[in-house]
Amino acid sequence: IWPSKARQSAHSTHATIMKREDAVALAIAVGGPLMAGQLVALPCIPEITNWYTKIRKPKWTPPNWLFGVSWPVLYTAQGVASWLVWKIKGPERKLPLALYGAQLILNLIWQPLMFKAHRPDAALVDAVAMLGMSAAATVAMTRAVEGGKTKGAVAGLMSPYVAWIAFATALTAKIAKDNPNAHKIEDFSAKGIPQPKALKGVAEKLAASVPK
Repeated sequence: IWPSKARQSAHSTHATIMKREDAVALAIAVGGPLMAGQLVALPCIPEITNWYTKIRKPKWTPPNWLFGVSWPVLYTAQGVASWLVWKIKGPERKLPLALYGAQLILNLIWQPLMFKAHRPDAALVDAVAMLGMSAAATVAMTRAVEGGKTKGAVAGLMSPYVAWIAFATALTAKIAKDNPNAHKIEDFSAKGIPQPKALKGVAEKLAASVPK
C-alpha cells in the first residue's frame, strides 16, 4: 500500500512540475515576440508619424491604428502555436521551431528597414523572405504535432499571420515601386526641424504682427 501511495505522490509532483514548466514556456513563447515587437516598434514611431506620411501609398493602405491592433494579436497567436510545437519534446520539433525563429527575426527586421532606414526596397526583400519562411514554418509546425485537434489549432493560429504577411508584402511592393527615392525624403522630426505645417503657422503669426 505504502509504495503505491508513494508512486501516486511522485506522479502528482511530477505532473505539477510539468504544468509549471508548460506555463513558463507558454509565457515565454507569447511574451517574447510581444516584447521584441514593442522594442522594435517604439523607435520607429517618429518616422511613422512623419516620414511615412510623406511617401506615396496606395488607397488600400490600412490606417496606422490597425497595425497597432493586429500585431499583438498575431504575435500572441504564433507564440501559442510555437508553444504547442515545443510541447512535443522530441527531435521532430527542431526544424519547425528553427523555421519559426528565422521568420520571427525577419519580421523584427522589417520595421527598421522600412521606417528607420527609409528603404522600402530593402524592406520588400525582407518581406518576401519572411513570407516564404513563415509559410514553411506553418507547414512544418503543423506536420510536427500529433492529433487532429492540435494540428488544426497550429494551422489556425499561424494561417492568419501568413495571410497578413502576404498582404504586407504586397503593400511593401507597391510602396517600393511608387517611391524609388523614399530614402531621400526629408524626415523633419528626425532632424529636430519644425514640420512644414508648423513653419507655416509661424510665418502666419509673423505676418500678422507686422504693422499695416
